[in-house]
Amino acid sequence: MDGYDAITIGHWLLFRGIAYEDVIKHELVHIQQIIRQIFRYGGPVWFYVLYVLEFLLNLTKYDSWYQAYYNISFEIEARENAKKAKT
Repeated sequence: MDGYDAITIGHWLLFRGIAYEDVIKHELVHIQQIIRQIFRYGGPVWFYVLYVLEFLLNLTKYDSWYQAYYNISFEIEARENAKKAKT
């Protein structure tokens, strides 16, 4: 699927189309990441600030928007933890 399947905004999960189990697990990891940023920095906005900053930094490293997104540490963690939840 082009673009995104889902997005996490605060505690809301927004899905484009069917909410498949693996996508839900991935997005739930993002909620855990947001909660960590609340405890670490005092607010959920820091998750998004760090996410966007890392994406912009990755744009200087990689040739495509997709690779920049794919290599955001929050996305790597979400993919890995969603896979672990399957087994």
